[in-house]
Amino acid sequence: MNPKGGSKVEGGWSEGLRMRFFGPDPDTGKVGGMLARVKENRPHECLSLEHHADLQDSAQKPIDPRGFENYALADKDGGMVVPIELTNLSDDYAAMFDEMWPKSLEKLKEIAKREL
Repeated sequence: MNPKGGSKVEGGWSEGLRMRFFGPDPDTGKVGGMLARVKENRPHECLSLEHHADLQDSAQKPIDPRGFENYALADKDGGMVVPIELTNLSDDYAAMFDEMWPKSLEKLKEIAKREL
């Protein structure tokens, strides 16, 4: 996936649905990403994605054991925090998420403020 904003997602956010997260590698231009399933989605509470395969061009490489990306919403001091937990994902994916999360969470903050 491309931490510079070129990533895309296909699928739905309802529990049990599959999601495809993909985009061009900024160094090689090859398309890569992940396949996941929405394990849990409770609006305004939590989201859990179960990652089950890496995407490399058109090939899928199973992730074993499967990895999880978990988000929760919690009230704190009159505001909201979003704790994030990764389980069983490679260091490469953890580094990618660490680079992408600040931008994504800032966008989420902008959206939340518009909804007030």
